[in-house]
Amino acid sequence: MALPLLTDGHNGRDHSLRTADALGTSVLLSEGLKLVVHERRPDGSTRDSFPSGHATAAFAVAAMESHYHRSEAPLWYLGAAVIGDSRVVLHRHYMHDVIAGGIIGIGTALLETSLRNGLILAPIIRHDGGAHGGSTRLMTLSARF
Repeated sequence: MALPLLTDGHNGRDHSLRTADALGTSVLLSEGLKLVVHERRPDGSTRDSFPSGHATAAFAVAAMESHYHRSEAPLWYLGAAVIGDSRVVLHRHYMHDVIAGGIIGIGTALLETSLRNGLILAPIIRHDGGAHGGSTRLMTLSARF
């Protein structure tokens, strides 16, 4: 989440806040579902398997970073997929837990980027002109060239 602070210039603060916003919101949704569903983990340890919180978080961050750095999208999603796969290989989750976590993470990131100032952190995220935290203006200009 700190990457935008280092690489995104004057938009870095807001990109980091929006990534944190998507991450926090998606994890809250994921944890809420765990409380409702009570699915036993494949290793039998607890009843909080569905959905995978690790996959939720990984895909939320991957989707946000991919939104801001489109050329890096394959790397971000590959990293998230490796995290999701590791949860299945380690018998901590079923594949459907990971898929659901990925959907929650990506869905939350898509909602985050569609809103003018984000979700939970909207009061502290400034808006600098574009519908996507200012990135729309840059993407539109780069698409023309």
